Amino acid sequence: MICQRAKELMPDYLEGCLKGVQHLEMRHHLEGCAGCRGELGVHQRVLALVKVSEALEPPPGLWNGVRNRIGRPEPRANFVRRWFGTTFSKPLNAASALAALAALGAMLLSS
Repeated sequence: MICQRAKELMPDYLEGCLKGVQHLEMRHHLEGCAGCRGELGVHQRVLALVKVSEALEPPPGLWNGVRNRIGRPEPRANFVRRWFGTTFSKPLNAASALAALAALGAMLLSS
């Protein structure tokens, strides 16, 4: 068995789905291939983490909070900040920018 085929069959091997000749070929390959044994170890650790996470329960009300936020329109302040950036988010900065634009416009008109 080549490593590529062994890697394809690893999930089935870990779940005990390989039977007969395939199981024996896989076991024989793993005995002689350190790379695939390492890959198998990674698969085993991932499966162990998945099994642990299956036992975790989300906090009560989590789904309702997510669902409520999905349909909620975005607040107006965020819209303004997204389009005009942080420069115009504070009145003093906005007034300064407006004054600078007015001065620039006056200079361009006078020349």
